[in-house]
Order: sequence, then C-alpha cells, then structure tokens
Amino acid sequence: MTAKVVNITLLSLSMLSTLTVSSQGVEIKRPKFHNSIHTERYLSPSDKVSDYLYYDDSEGYTDYTHDVLGRTTAIRKAGEVWKNHPCKISYSTNDSDEVKRYCLEDMESQVITPLGFYAEGSLRVTTTENEDGRKLSIYTDRDGKKILERRGPDNDTYFVYDNFDRLRAVLMPGYQTNPDLQQQAYLYQYDLVGNMISKTLPGCSPIRYWYDCHNRCIAEQDGELLKRGGLYRFKLYDCIGRIAIVGITETDPSNILNGFVKYEENVSGISCTNYSELVSNTINITVNQIETINYYDDYKFLSGSFQDKFGGLRASTNSKSKGKISGKLTGQSDGQFLVPSTLTAYLVN
Repeated sequence: MTAKVVNITLLSLSMLSTLTVSSQGVEIKRPKFHNSIHTERYLSPSDKVSDYLYYDDSEGYTDYTHDVLGRTTAIRKAGEVWKNHPCKISYSTNDSDEVKRYCLEDMESQVITPLGFYAEGSLRVTTTENEDGRKLSIYTDRDGKKILERRGPDNDTYFVYDNFDRLRAVLMPGYQTNPDLQQQAYLYQYDLVGNMISKTLPGCSPIRYWYDCHNRCIAEQDGELLKRGGLYRFKLYDCIGRIAIVGITETDPSNILNGFVKYEENVSGISCTNYSELVSNTINITVNQIETINYYDDYKFLSGSFQDKFGGLRASTNSKSKGKISGKLTGQSDGQFLVPSTLTAYLVN
C-alpha cells in the first residue's frame, strides 16, 4: 500500500489529506482533511492521535473495499457510528424471466410492445444497498444503456430505446399495473438527424421543438402555449451560439430558417432590440412579445433602442466584458420591461 498527500488551499487556508491506495492504484482509504496551520508535518493514515486531536474521532476515514477486479464492494463513511453501517455494492447478471423486454413497433410510432424477457446473463446488474438497507439495482446491456432501475424488490422503472440507441420512453413503476403511456411514461421523439422534436411528460400535453439549418433549437411549444391560441416560444442566437432573444410568436417556427442574429447599434432590428438577421430573409416571423434580451461583450446597448431602460448605468472604465453577458432585459406580460436595478458585475452606477 502507498499513501498520497493532497494539498488543497481554500481562502488561504491550507488543508492536508492523505489518500491510501493499493498497489493496483485503487483508493482504499480517504481521511478527513487536516488543518496544516496546526502541523507542518505529514500526517500518516495510522496516526490515530491526530484524528482524536482534530476531530475527537478515531475513525476519521472513509474506507473502501474492492473485489479482485478492482470494483468497489463496500464504502464505510468516516465516523465511528458509520463503521457498522456500510454502503454495500454487489455485481451480478440477470436471471431468466426477471427483466421484461420492450420495443417500439416502428421508428415513427409511440406504440410500445412487450417481447418477453431478456435472456439469462445478458444484462449486468449493479446493486447498491445504502446504510439504511434500501436497495437499488441498475440493469445495463452490453452497450452500457440502462434498461431497468429497480428499487426494493419490485419498484421497476424501464427504459426503452430505438434502433439508434436513442431513449424513446421511460416507463414508470405504475406502468406495470396500468399500462397507459399517457399517464405512466415519459415519451421522446426525434427527427432524422437525431434532434429531439417532442417530449411528453406523464399526464401532460407534448412539448414540441423546432430546429434551424444548424440544428439549433429555435422554438418550442408546450401545452400552455397551445391553449393560448397555438403560440410558440422562439429563441434566436448570436453568431457564436449564445441566446440573444427569447420571445413569443404565433407564426409557424418553420419560417425561421437560420436562427442567428447580429447586434447593430444603429439599426432598430427585431422588435427594436438592435438585433437583426445574420442572413437576410431567414427569420420570417411576427413577434407577439419579447421575453428576454441578452447583450454580450460590450456596452453599446447603453446607447441603443432601449437605452432609457438602463438610465443611470454606465460602463466601468476597467471592465473586461469580452465573452460575457453585459446586459439583460426581462419582459413582462403587459409588454413592458422590468427596469434593472443592476445588470451585471461589469456595469457600475
């Protein structure tokens, strides 16, 4: 066995800790930190006096037990009261008729069909029993995908994938007695290039997503927006992919061909935000409401269309705002903007 010394400095306070590892490099003991203000010497793991002195606890270590493959099989937390209550971890494979197998009828549908059970030994099982004796078993396939999460003896959550290994459904425990996908499952759908275009939460209307030619999510619609007359929440990005504008529109998001915008101080832009299309005629929507405007890198917006919203604020002479958000406006339901009392750390009164 060997011991490594770790020196961590927090607010000018140097803390020393020793990690005990096996000859295979596997950590087997992690002590509490020791304040080096009280000692300048190396504190060995066997120095029980130091544990009593600093923590009044002779078991000031978290102990790890491993099997011959180097996998952790037990964790005993630091402190005398924890030593007889370890967290246990075991490894095995599935039995026959233990784990149900689900699949999609086809790539487009959300119809899930049971196909019997996984063959014996085809899934890896990692079972963790915490200090209170509660068990959690994770079943994974040969590709590492989680197939089943079992809490206790039969509280089962299943994960269903398509032929491209994309998560398509999460079946809640209640699905086993009430196989209703709308009430007992999380459902996901994707487009041809792998973008998620729909997500359905249990008991809720689907949340739909739209993407531009760069595969950036430029709009979404949840059940509440649908109820408000089929509205959409759109997102526009600056040229390096940061969100510049978030708002509400009634226009089909498919009309946003390219969701990139650029800031132009002397151009009113989209809804007077000073942001305009990076490529002409690619954002063809009617803006019903602006919810958020983000400005980056500098303070040109202080003399832009919304300069009155930033009255009394000026750029710091020693500001280093390049690459950071430098200003933000948040819209209200009445179409007005909240007056910012502060913007960022890069503006001063």
